[in-house]
Amino acid sequence: MTILPNNGYLLIEILKADKQTKEGIYIPETSTEDSMKAKVLSIGRPKLKEGGIFEEPPRFEVNNAEHKLKVGDIILFRSHAVATINGEFNNENQVGFLSFDSVYGIEL
Repeated sequence: MTILPNNGYLLIEILKADKQTKEGIYIPETSTEDSMKAKVLSIGRPKLKEGGIFEEPPRFEVNNAEHKLKVGDIILFRSHAVATINGEFNNENQVGFLSFDSVYGIEL
């Protein structure tokens, strides 16, 4: 199945939170919050906003160089801003849509 995001949206795979800390302590499932990390699967075209201005996908400055968001990047996002998709996919993680303005940052 092929899913393409609408203008102004990303198709993302929500990554599961680690169940163990770096120190080896296991975290119970009841105390873990929804993951706020995701892998970008597809990027929609820019969305036309009021006044004829296009909303471009997020860009980040990394080591004094501009980094455009691309497929495969790991992003940080608002936990309740994603619209998840129910269905059969090749992975155990949830898939959903996220608007460009809900992206907080990128993991390097």
